[in-house]
Amino acid sequence: MLAVKTAPIEFKKSGLDYAVRIPKVAYLKTTRYACDHCVMPHSVWYEPFVGLKSSIVAKASLAEFKGAPEISQTWRRTDENSSFVGDFSF
Repeated sequence: MLAVKTAPIEFKKSGLDYAVRIPKVAYLKTTRYACDHCVMPHSVWYEPFVGLKSSIVAKASLAEFKGAPEISQTWRRTDENSSFVGDFSF
């Protein structure tokens, strides 16, 4: 592990659209599929990092990591079924 830091997280939900941002570090904009039948189960190759209630695959229109002093790598991906939406608690 390189480092653990706290940071403000911005979260917005509008209908089936979700956005999560850590200012100047990361941004995810995703759209939840309207039903869990919209994605064939055998196409899901991964599970969420944390346990979710009623999880469903979502399409990320933008997933971006702008980097941090400890991590020199950045990335930006668009239009992928690469996120999950669901309820969780720690």
